[in-house]
Amino acid sequence: MKSSILAKISIFLAIFAFLPVTIFAAEIRGNSEVYIDADSTIEENLYIGAGQSRIEGKIKKDASIVSGETFITNDVDGDLVILSGRVTVSGNIKGDVKIVGGDVTINGNVEGELVVIGGSIFINENVTVGGDTILVGGKVTLLNTSNNGVHLTAGKVSLNGTMNGYTEVTTQDLSVGENANINGRLNYFSPKRISSDSESQLHGQVNYNQISSIQDNGILKQAVLSFINFWILLRFVTTLLLAFLLVYVFKVFSQKTTEYALNSFGKSFIIGILTLILLPLVVIILFVSLIALPISFLLMIGFLFILIISGAISGIVLGALIKKVFKKGKDGDGFEISFQTATLGVILLAIVQFVPYIGELSRFVFYVVSVGAVAHSVYMNIRWRGVNK
Repeated sequence: MKSSILAKISIFLAIFAFLPVTIFAAEIRGNSEVYIDADSTIEENLYIGAGQSRIEGKIKKDASIVSGETFITNDVDGDLVILSGRVTVSGNIKGDVKIVGGDVTINGNVEGELVVIGGSIFINENVTVGGDTILVGGKVTLLNTSNNGVHLTAGKVSLNGTMNGYTEVTTQDLSVGENANINGRLNYFSPKRISSDSESQLHGQVNYNQISSIQDNGILKQAVLSFINFWILLRFVTTLLLAFLLVYVFKVFSQKTTEYALNSFGKSFIIGILTLILLPLVVIILFVSLIALPISFLLMIGFLFILIISGAISGIVLGALIKKVFKKGKDGDGFEISFQTATLGVILLAIVQFVPYIGELSRFVFYVVSVGAVAHSVYMNIRWRGVNK
């Protein structure tokens, strides 16, 4: 027990010691379309938020992308994390690849682990994966050669490559194509038996486990547990991108909200609690009345807006507070916001969640304070516009 606690503290201190490097050594790009040409080389960690991302240049470190469409044709020397409607990765990735997307196509080699959630997932024949492959989707097609563990959960699975390791499949429909060569162990859960082409080669051990439908079994549990770390990272990336927009696009709003949160911390906390409790009740009460139905929809949209941006605001608030404390008022009495301080706040809030009790309590307090400050700023903006009319 003591060794576990010491290990967690050591990890925390190690991460904290390297924060200046990871925060400030980053390149951030946001636009309706982000294009990195083939002659470009990104030396730092890359963060992208865009409608479409097309990366033809090389990335020397990690890349995190939130985009409507994402196309990567060159190499990434670090980890690759993507949230996108359509994803095509044709470059070679030296780290892990973790993707949530609609249509996902992998054409490049992955030296680490490959984790994908998608509507349609296609792994091309020349792809090699150095670590395990974990896929959850509607339709999964594997044409590649795999020497490691493969874990699939999908509505329909098609295997048409060489499987030399251990493969687990949970699906409604499993088919093996003419080019399939199963040399390792295949363990599959399905309502019906495997459908195999006459040209396929099943030399390994094949175990059939009949189920009525895709259900919560050992394989699915493994997949869910494997995605926990990914969702934490995804939440961090999206929060960071939102903080970027708030600081650079809505800086006046973010500055006033941050100042109110820190200058009226207790009051913001109370407003935040009241907002989280009372506003949903008001929405429900107005919803049952046909006359007040439009108002209930407007309040619901406003409530969702507050919930969404408060996570990023809490990082901005914490970063501004830290800068103020360490500069000891050298910049005056105000709280200055910037993307660097916001990034520091977002990272610290992401780290403290792993500290039992105190970590989650700290995140909760800053989030509630941010909810209260955002609600106050929204109210003041509406009131100011009403007076000026």
